[in-house]
Amino acid sequence: MAYGGGLAFTKGAGSSKDDASAGSPPSTVKNGGSMRMAAFHDEYEDELDEEEDNAEEEVTQRTSMSQPSWLNPSQSSNIQKYGIGAKLMMKMGYQEGKGLGVKNEGIVQPIETKLLPKGLGVGAFSTHEQEVKLDVDSSDDEDKAPKVSLFEIIEELQGKGIDVPLKYKILSDEKDRRDDEELRKAFAKLTRISQEWTEADTLEQFLNYQLEAGTKTAEKNKRDLESAERVLSLLQSKAVSQMLEIDDATESIEATTTILTSLVSEPYRDFTSIKSVFASIVGSCLPKLFQGDIESTSNENSLLITTLSSWSFLYRELTITTDNSMDPFDSVVYCALSEKMQQFLASKEPDEEHLIDNLNLLQTWLHAPIFVNPEVAIQVKFTREVISPYFTTQIEKWYPDKRYAFSPTFIIDFILLLCPENAIEFQEVLQLILQKYLRFVDIGSDKSLWRVTDTEMVRSELGTLMEVWSKVFDQYLGPEKFYNIKDVLTSSLLEFLNSWTIGEEKDLQRVLQIGASGIMGQNDFEIILQFQVFNPWVSTLGTKCKENKIQVQEYFRRWFDLWSKSHWKQHPLVLWYFNTALDHIETSAPMILPTLMGSSAPTTNEIRKFIDREVTEAASTINVNGIPSYKLVTSFKDVVSAYCTSHGFLFSSTNEFHPTLGHPLHRIQLASFKAWAFIHEDVLWICRSYDGDYTPISLEQLE
Repeated sequence: MAYGGGLAFTKGAGSSKDDASAGSPPSTVKNGGSMRMAAFHDEYEDELDEEEDNAEEEVTQRTSMSQPSWLNPSQSSNIQKYGIGAKLMMKMGYQEGKGLGVKNEGIVQPIETKLLPKGLGVGAFSTHEQEVKLDVDSSDDEDKAPKVSLFEIIEELQGKGIDVPLKYKILSDEKDRRDDEELRKAFAKLTRISQEWTEADTLEQFLNYQLEAGTKTAEKNKRDLESAERVLSLLQSKAVSQMLEIDDATESIEATTTILTSLVSEPYRDFTSIKSVFASIVGSCLPKLFQGDIESTSNENSLLITTLSSWSFLYRELTITTDNSMDPFDSVVYCALSEKMQQFLASKEPDEEHLIDNLNLLQTWLHAPIFVNPEVAIQVKFTREVISPYFTTQIEKWYPDKRYAFSPTFIIDFILLLCPENAIEFQEVLQLILQKYLRFVDIGSDKSLWRVTDTEMVRSELGTLMEVWSKVFDQYLGPEKFYNIKDVLTSSLLEFLNSWTIGEEKDLQRVLQIGASGIMGQNDFEIILQFQVFNPWVSTLGTKCKENKIQVQEYFRRWFDLWSKSHWKQHPLVLWYFNTALDHIETSAPMILPTLMGSSAPTTNEIRKFIDREVTEAASTINVNGIPSYKLVTSFKDVVSAYCTSHGFLFSSTNEFHPTLGHPLHRIQLASFKAWAFIHEDVLWICRSYDGDYTPISLEQLE
């Protein structure tokens, strides 16, 4: 019976045991009873049996051994060393080399005595006792054997089906009366056998797994080969050869549909490469389908769209790719479509009508149920390989300084259709447009707006840049890109005005177009107008005032007419400067102009730094007129002046006063109409003569 339970294994045919066991039933071997594991058991049981035989011989030898040294005291070295004390210990059963006690658990070596040096005090005895105690403990630690458990290792071996010889079982039961060295050797022996058995068992499981996997692979390869033979038989059939020979598109479609329907049915659909076979059949018929005009496919009911949609539904019955790669069906259809689309794009000039046709075509192919993965086929691959290169070529020919049939704003419609989130496939095109506009606003470029004579075209392009492309650049390229355009335009405007001849109407129109576009921002543009347009003009007017007042009036009228033609004529900034100039002309009152860094004529660099807010002290050094006054509280006189200016009247101050009331008098002129006026408690009083009766009127009555 197996010790401790478990499976018992019999010896193999080559065992050295008696033949009486030859007729015993075959043993049960773990993991299916493989011959290799049976051989393992035979090998180690033979080894253990051989040890058992050796143990029997050892017992026989022990019975014939000579007397131990303790029975022959003369042979003991302890007697020679310790004398009569050693003899008495041996007579009481002590054996040299073993510990004291029934179980030999006491000390092995006798306690050594030491003589104290002459003159050493009684306190030395405690030191002596401590040294002796340490020696005894050290001796015990050296001889203490590690604890081993033969019972557990025997249980483990028998649980694995290995029959442990009786010798080890008895040794386990008598462990308290056995030599520790003998127990350690037995434990090490059995432990080694258990470890090697575990390694062999693991190897067997691995080999069984490989065998099972190889068997499955072979069976799968066999099934694939059978499926391939069936598909090959279909492809070599008469039906396929007739399909390839049909010239009529309708008949060819019907024959192809029949073949494709068979491919997605049993037993052909089990073939590993059935999707590639399906796509190759479709590819053989595509040239006939694409013979017509690709433009007609913008209609979702066209023959090409409906046919490919029906074939796509058949293809989807097979297992399709779920990742971002293209299925074989998408690949063959894409190749045919991209070739036809490139031909169609290059067939006409890129005018509005042609681009709209292309956009409609793409929209149909994107939304039709043809491509299994239209996001990859159309929105990524087709956009990257066909649409984006086409627009890149067109943008390279385009510049904002000339009129073209092609407008780059059509690109936005394609972006919104194909990749509205990030325009990743149009980054190169957008960067190219950005560079073209940077050259357009740069005064140093040969393609600059400063060199264009068509002011209406400049106004249109600046408006498109602000209203359309500023938003596109911000969303797809980053807000810093449009800021680069604003930065270059500001620098160019400052450079242009630095050398501008005051009074040139065409140049002034160009400047005002830049301001009206809003690219620079209202505040920045007003700062430039103050310090580079109006301050120099008023200063020039003051100089002319001293020379000839008649010429000053003509100079003022010409400047007034110039601004009255623009939408800036009612702007508070313009009105404030006109009133300041009129007051100076009529009364020779000193003009207090806006100043920056203490100067009414700051340098270009100072103005630029103030605009960029690089000089934080600038805001505190500009005077109240530099805010300017039109942004402060407005008086009724300013209201009257603004109304007259907007309606073509010339409202000016004089050095005269009302003869009886003493109110300051003003002049209102329009062609031959001239009148005197004064303002009292926000009411306008008017009279044709200086000393006549003044009548209160509303501003509307001036007309």
